[in-house]
Amino acid sequence: MRTSALDSIATRHPWPAAAVLGLAALVLGSLAVTPATAPLGELGAAFADLATSPLGEAPNPVPGRLLTPLMSWSIGLRGADMLATVLAACLLLPILVARYALARGLGLIGAGLFAAALATTLVVRTSLHCGCYPDVVTYLALFGVWAARRRPRLASLCWFLALLDHERALMLAPWVLFLLVDSGRRTDRRLSPWVWLGPLLAAVVWFGLHAWLESRRPAEHSVMSYLQPLLADPLHNLRPYRWRPLIGWGSALQWVWLVPLAWGLKLARQRHWRPLLIQVGLPILGASMAMLLAYDWSRMAVLAFPCLLPALEAGLADGQGYRGRLAWILGAQALTPQVFTAWYIVEIMPAWSLPW
Repeated sequence: MRTSALDSIATRHPWPAAAVLGLAALVLGSLAVTPATAPLGELGAAFADLATSPLGEAPNPVPGRLLTPLMSWSIGLRGADMLATVLAACLLLPILVARYALARGLGLIGAGLFAAALATTLVVRTSLHCGCYPDVVTYLALFGVWAARRRPRLASLCWFLALLDHERALMLAPWVLFLLVDSGRRTDRRLSPWVWLGPLLAAVVWFGLHAWLESRRPAEHSVMSYLQPLLADPLHNLRPYRWRPLIGWGSALQWVWLVPLAWGLKLARQRHWRPLLIQVGLPILGASMAMLLAYDWSRMAVLAFPCLLPALEAGLADGQGYRGRLAWILGAQALTPQVFTAWYIVEIMPAWSLPW
């Protein structure tokens, strides 16, 4: 069947098409990592414990990261069964990404490439491999911010959900605010007050809820335990580990880093400084700030993934030449061992289908 005919079918039935593309993207992304079958380590067990009793008072290392455990608990997937919720989110993200791309006229191939670009990186692979790590739900909510950027109240709600899933989303506050302001100026002569009021309310409500949750059940580390050494040495969490943070940064997207890099260079050549700063610079800045605060650098670096979204959208709209180049990049990404770095650890995720 010709591509145009398939695109026509996808236009008439976008959700089934997005489901097929999302599943294919997840399969491609899973080639280099083994999907989880149980909670991974102490952190995975901590999330499973939250899914057993989301509002309990027993000590927990991460009492404020409530969104995914609470959702899982509410649908009856409690304790270690939260793994199924996280794996479902690993599928849901590429499906929604594919649906977004189809709605913007990128066609079946463009939508499939868009979804695969996220599914073959740690955006999905972290939660796919690390049992009960709900990182992908944070990224789902941040993708919602991007997709709803012209609807500031919905985008602010998405950011609130991202904060409730993991507090590191706070590092993207400048990106959220400037993205909504810039998008509002492009669509309306009179800027809606919700472009700044929405993010402000989201942050205030989250802060109060987060403080209440942490007051109910003691956390392993207080906020000051993270901040105190940084006041004396801002590079406290980087300096002793030499090259490991750089490997962690590269591991987040690996070959797919070429996509926002090429788009950023194009913007610089064309002197389009506003999108370069807001859509590329601010996500990278937010991820860099997160890496100063925590040792799990691969996970922190993935926070920069929103810079990939406009690069893909703009590139895939250009034509077949870009799509061919992106397909080669994604092929290399799918078959490259997935590196993961935290603290003194540099590991390669074991693959179920490839010889490592």
